[in-house]
Amino acid sequence: INLGFTSFLDGGGGPPGVYLIEYVQQYQSRAAVDKDGSPIPGGARVSAVSQLNQLVYVSPLKLWGGHLLFDLIVPVVAVTAKGQMGPAPVTTNNAGLGDLVAGLGLQWNQHTLLGRPFFHRLETFANFPTGSYSSAYSANPGSNLLSVEAYHAFTWHFMRKWETSWRMGYQFNGTNDAIAVRPGPFFHTTGAISREVSAKLRLGGLGYFMQQTADDHIGGVPMPGTRERAFGAG
Repeated sequence: INLGFTSFLDGGGGPPGVYLIEYVQQYQSRAAVDKDGSPIPGGARVSAVSQLNQLVYVSPLKLWGGHLLFDLIVPVVAVTAKGQMGPAPVTTNNAGLGDLVAGLGLQWNQHTLLGRPFFHRLETFANFPTGSYSSAYSANPGSNLLSVEAYHAFTWHFMRKWETSWRMGYQFNGTNDAIAVRPGPFFHTTGAISREVSAKLRLGGLGYFMQQTADDHIGGVPMPGTRERAFGAG
């Protein structure tokens, strides 16, 4: 799930060509809670460092005024954990490749909004279950399921040196056959605002929100109380 990986200038795109983009994110979960927000005994903690290696090809071919683009992401993930989730210990498949992501989209670079530059992109991509995974562990670099997402991202330069960028996506998930779990679909959005400080530096703020819209299924049976929600800002 893209929770804060992309931020400033997210909807922008360069001229036709090949681009390599690198993302690094460090994530820490310091407590586990139940559906009511109450702590789960055991002191479970999970940390993950993810490096996303993204290769983008923006084609000179146009469709509906936008450049056709192809997108490939190869993640590398290191996961560590400690403690227990109630009576069950939290175990990790420490490091390895994450799930391969491949996408197809359209990038518009010539539009304006209220007379100011407006860039946006529409893309559909799939997460393939190619990452390192074992059902013996409770946390893995890979998910062992196929998922498909569509999203729209835009960047609007609403004032000189200022921009705001937003991304809104919806994801559908397949079934992890190793444990017979199918996570419910979810909506997520990211919003950011930034100001140019120099030609190579921007400062600003970011927030994200994710809401699962249907219950998880285990063995084909819906499980009430399994809808996830996440929010972050910084």
